[in-house]
Amino acid sequence: MNLDQSYSIVVVEDAGAFPEMKRGLQPALRAKLANNETAIKEAVEDPSLDAMLFDLDSVGGGARDGVEVLQEIRSIRDDLVLVAMTRSRDTVFRCGRARPGRTSLCWLR
Repeated sequence: MNLDQSYSIVVVEDAGAFPEMKRGLQPALRAKLANNETAIKEAVEDPSLDAMLFDLDSVGGGARDGVEVLQEIRSIRDDLVLVAMTRSRDTVFRCGRARPGRTSLCWLR
């Protein structure tokens, strides 16, 4: 990572956890909160966005809905670094490779 360059990241999370997350991400990353559908849509449409840290539990009815939203985001922005997290224990996630040249995707229980 070039320390002279700052990267843009959006955190999709409830607002309560964001200040602590933002402190941990700075100064290397410019962090912005997206805690509703409009803010997420605006972030995805922002060409300067480099990455998204996505709490799967923060949208819809839980992690399953979050995975669907993440798949939609990927179909729109193939260039984004996407990092997902969840507190869910009811879904078994598997490791696999999306396509050659793409990062492995690992879902944990």
